[in-house]
Amino acid sequence: MKASYKGKLIDVWRISQTAPYPNWVIDAFKKQCLTWLDKQNLQVLIPALDPNWASDSHFYGYGMYATVQVGDVIDHTNGRIIPAERFDKAYRTIGDW
Repeated sequence: MKASYKGKLIDVWRISQTAPYPNWVIDAFKKQCLTWLDKQNLQVLIPALDPNWASDSHFYGYGMYATVQVGDVIDHTNGRIIPAERFDKAYRTIGDW
């Protein structure tokens, strides 16, 4: 999905078990960077949100995983997880969800 944030076009995914998945989400599931814990909660490998995480020497250590809920949004372009309420205030969606 596409959205606008601070005037820039970005790739986002509103977390859902039923919505169509963008290709980068499908790849993340295949690599087990995204894992469903139950019907409402998704486990996210945080370093995988950073496009350079496999090639840099940054040590992530503790806090490598986050648990997010259906309705929250992953901003793939900026490597962020955004709660649904904050996304609706700060981002502008482009097209249909």
